[in-house]
Amino acid sequence: MKQSEKLSETVVRTETVHENGFTYRYVLFFRRDLHSSYRPPMYSIRAELTEEDGATYTAEVTDAFADPGHALIFFSLCHEHLVMPMHLSDVLADFEH
Repeated sequence: MKQSEKLSETVVRTETVHENGFTYRYVLFFRRDLHSSYRPPMYSIRAELTEEDGATYTAEVTDAFADPGHALIFFSLCHEHLVMPMHLSDVLADFEH
């Protein structure tokens, strides 16, 4: 019998920027499987963009980094350059090369 997957999400850092009527929010986090505590965490990044009318767009690169230092560098680049959710995976692909 397979145990159901239970994940615990831990937020490492959050940054929010308000610019030109848009709100950009970036979240660096990791999830732990509560049944597999022996595994090291994999870091993920979520990008959210909220327009003036309240429309919100979200994208996530999940389990993209094993190294917290690399995850933090990528997170900082996203925050500094206001990466839009629709470009998050492309920016990650460029970052990895």
